[in-house]
Amino acid sequence: MIRTLIYVVLILVVVCLVQGSSAQSATVSFPLGLMGPSGDTPPQLGTLTQKLADTTSHGFNIVYEFRGVQEISDAEDYLNKAQAAGLKVVQNMPVCRLYQPNRPICGQPPVPLWTEVEWANFISTLAAHNNLVAWYLPDEIDNFQAAANLYQWLHTYDPLDRPVYGNPGSFDQSVINLFPAFTEFLWAVSYPELSGEPRALTTHMMKLDANACRGTNTQWGAILQFFDSAHFPEYGRVGHPTARQLRSDSYQAIIGGAKGLWYFNYEMGKGDGLDELWSEMITVTDEIIGSGGLVEVILAPDVPQGIITHIISGPAQSPPTQGQVYDSIQTLQKWRTGDGTYLFAVNIATDTVVAEFSNLWPATSTVQVLFEGRTRPISDKLFGSFQDSFAPDDVHIYFYPAPRPAPPLTQIYLPIVIKPAPKLYLYLPLILKSSSVY
Repeated sequence: MIRTLIYVVLILVVVCLVQGSSAQSATVSFPLGLMGPSGDTPPQLGTLTQKLADTTSHGFNIVYEFRGVQEISDAEDYLNKAQAAGLKVVQNMPVCRLYQPNRPICGQPPVPLWTEVEWANFISTLAAHNNLVAWYLPDEIDNFQAAANLYQWLHTYDPLDRPVYGNPGSFDQSVINLFPAFTEFLWAVSYPELSGEPRALTTHMMKLDANACRGTNTQWGAILQFFDSAHFPEYGRVGHPTARQLRSDSYQAIIGGAKGLWYFNYEMGKGDGLDELWSEMITVTDEIIGSGGLVEVILAPDVPQGIITHIISGPAQSPPTQGQVYDSIQTLQKWRTGDGTYLFAVNIATDTVVAEFSNLWPATSTVQVLFEGRTRPISDKLFGSFQDSFAPDDVHIYFYPAPRPAPPLTQIYLPIVIKPAPKLYLYLPLILKSSSVY
């Protein structure tokens, strides 16, 4: 035992000496990338170097490689090649070295498990790579004690104390609730085609993560479907999202509080020739972390959701998903000082919806519909309102200059004069009813 502790201490000392006190890790404010690319795929997709170059040239900022068994030399090779391509890495943690899952990737007989000392060596060695931005618990981990142990080792043996990512791979709120105890970033899988669910599944999964993370510092994001369900015949389904549907899923996640998007995965999607999905992923990436600059809006401080949505025509709710229904038009209001208000809106119903948005408090007579080259007129009704139409899966992102965010109507106070005292005022809340207040 004493010899083990001495060995661990020596590892940390060596790493600190190598890195020096000025060592810094690359950071990523909004992770947006792909699971994969990997080195273990058919040759027609190119070498690992070519796939990494393809990923970075289209604007993505992170990659992750699935490996059930991964030695230090393999991980360092991946990190080095990603660094050369200008990509940041979410580091794989080889599940077959942590516990014995019932998965064929560990082989028969399975490889030996690592001791804490061996994990310390793996973690501290890879921590010297400054393009490593986070550690990823084995995907869909179901051994929670193993997850807690690995979480502790990661924060012990990584001198830069990088965040830990995790994905429960579950629709069970009680399971998801466990993960903020051993993650700083919680990912939720949303594969409507694979799960046989409507598009509202992404909204539902973000609600589950938000519930789990409430009162903690853990953030959350979405892993979305870039593959044909035929890859998983045990589910008995085939099919993949359309480009419009993947765009809907991406912005549903943003509206639901996601601070990152991850697409699963490079090899399956590219191998299936899902070019329309690839193109849409590139477009969404450019809108968020590229020329569109939405990342600064998404990461802006939250404001009270004062804009009111009223359904003029069409369904008011989504189809049921996991036993839940949601408002057909999902929205997120953001505001930046010196700029204005942004309203993200997506239709998760299965028919066209016409919606009115009111209580805007604008400083202009029109609303810009970003990335669509059009505007909508603002009326003066109820401090500004406008209407727009949403086909199924439509995403509209609105912007208008505003000196301050629209406050919830329940917080607006109007003076009521009480006679005969001409200068005596009582302030009473003006409460207005609407179909949905966010």
